[in-house]
Amino acid sequence: MMRWRSLGALLPLVGVVVAGACDDTASGVCPQGFGPTIEVEVWDAGADLPAARGAYGAAWRGDELDSLVLAPGALGDTLLLLMNNVPGTYDIEVRKVGLSGWDTSGVVVGVIGGDRCGRVGTAHIVVRLDSL
Repeated sequence: MMRWRSLGALLPLVGVVVAGACDDTASGVCPQGFGPTIEVEVWDAGADLPAARGAYGAAWRGDELDSLVLAPGALGDTLLLLMNNVPGTYDIEVRKVGLSGWDTSGVVVGVIGGDRCGRVGTAHIVVRLDSL
């Protein structure tokens, strides 16, 4: 069901979550917040240890494909997807050598906040991969 394409080398994630707030001045400008659209925690189910390092992941929204990248620093072994902070419905898959693959469809990322400056939310997913 899922399409797996060669993702090549995953680029390191460069970016920090920047908070955005609504500007209610006459300009009507809404600063853009920038954060991951999707966070996937990857675990080795048998060892009960984080397993994102060395894993490959991808997400599709319609015909758009983007790769998951390993989060830096404090986020540790979490794979993040930065797809231009776009709300929508995503299909996701995760693969790691020596562990079972995982995929799902229908992950909805919506806009949060009731004002006109609502931010795109973050879908947080925990994936437990079994040993092969």
